[in-house]
Amino acid sequence: MDSHFQTLLDSYATTLSRLQGHPFFKTAALQSATAVANLMDTLLMADAREDPSALLCGLFTRHTAYLKDLLDAKAAFKDADAPSCGTPPDDTDAIFGSAWTAFDPKAYDHSVSLVTRRLEASGITSETIRGKRCFDGGCGVGRLSVALARMGAAEVVALDHSEECLDYFRKVLKDTGVANVTPVRGDATDLGAWPDQSFDFVATNGVLHHTPDCRKGLLEHMRVTKDGGQLWIYLYAQGGLYWPVFDALRGAIGPSMEASEIKARLFGLGLRPGFVYTFLDNVLAPRTYHTISEVVELLGREHTLSWREADGPSVYDNPSRTAGSPLASALLGPEGEVRMVINRLGRKARSVAPGN
Repeated sequence: MDSHFQTLLDSYATTLSRLQGHPFFKTAALQSATAVANLMDTLLMADAREDPSALLCGLFTRHTAYLKDLLDAKAAFKDADAPSCGTPPDDTDAIFGSAWTAFDPKAYDHSVSLVTRRLEASGITSETIRGKRCFDGGCGVGRLSVALARMGAAEVVALDHSEECLDYFRKVLKDTGVANVTPVRGDATDLGAWPDQSFDFVATNGVLHHTPDCRKGLLEHMRVTKDGGQLWIYLYAQGGLYWPVFDALRGAIGPSMEASEIKARLFGLGLRPGFVYTFLDNVLAPRTYHTISEVVELLGREHTLSWREADGPSVYDNPSRTAGSPLASALLGPEGEVRMVINRLGRKARSVAPGN
C-alpha cells in the first residue's frame, strides 16, 4: 500500500469517525461507508479489471469532501456532538448474531446454493460427501452444514459459539426438514469433546481468523479429521488493499454504533440481506490475516498431508487466479485468500528421547 493511498484512506476514516451523534448523520456516515464497501465488492466480483487503488483513491477524495460538508452542517445541531472515537467492539458473538441472522429465507437459500457451488468447484461433491460424518466448525446459521446435509452426509455436527446464531439455525432446520444436522454450542478452537479422527470431512469456513487463537483452532480441526479425510479451510489474506480499507471503516464506525443499530439502519436504506451480512462482518468483526504457506507449515509439523487450492466462481475463490491477476492481487495480496482442501494422510511419529 503506497503512502498516497494510506493518506487518503486515513483522512477519509478520520472524517467518517467524526460524523456521529445525531441519527441523520449516523445514517449519512453509513451511506458513505456502504458506498466504499460496495465498490470493494464490485472490484472483487468484476475480477478487478480496473486499477483498484485509483478507483478507491477517487472515492475517498469525493467522500471526504462530502463528509466535511456534512460536518459543517452538523455544527448547527447541538445534540449531534460526536462521541470520542474508542475501540471497535470485539464481542464476536453479538456481531455475528446480528450479522448472520440478517438473512430472510430466500436469501438464506441462495447463500446455501453459493456455498454448494464453492464446495463442488473444490472437488467436494455428493459422491465424496454421501454417507460421511462431517464437522462444520463455526457454523454460524448453518449454510455450509445445510449444503453438506443436502449433498448426502450421514451426519453433520455444526458447532458455533453464538446462541443467537444457533437458535436461528435450529429454526431453519425445523422449517426445512433437514434432520441429519446436530447444532452444538462450543469453542471452535477447543474441540476436546471429540476424539482424534472423529470426522471424514471437516470445514472451517471463514471462522478461525475471528478467534483469539487461529493456530490452535487449525490444529484442533486437523486433529479431529480422519486419516484419509479432508479439511476445508478458508482464512483471510495477508496483504493487499481490501482488508486495510475495512479495518479503517471498523475504526471509524465500530466504536459509535452497536451491530443491531447498524443492521437496522442498513435495512432501512433498502440494502439486500447478503450485503448487510457482509458489511457487518467486514466492518465490525475482529480478525487476523494468514497465508497458505503458514498453514502448510503449521499443520505439516504433526501430520503427513497433501493439499490443493479450493475453488469457486470468483477470482478470489482461487489463490492462483488471484495471484495471476495483478489487479486482483493488489486487492488481496500476492498469495490471495487462504482457500485450501487438505488431505490428512497420517500423523507423524513423535521422536522419543532415550530413557523417556
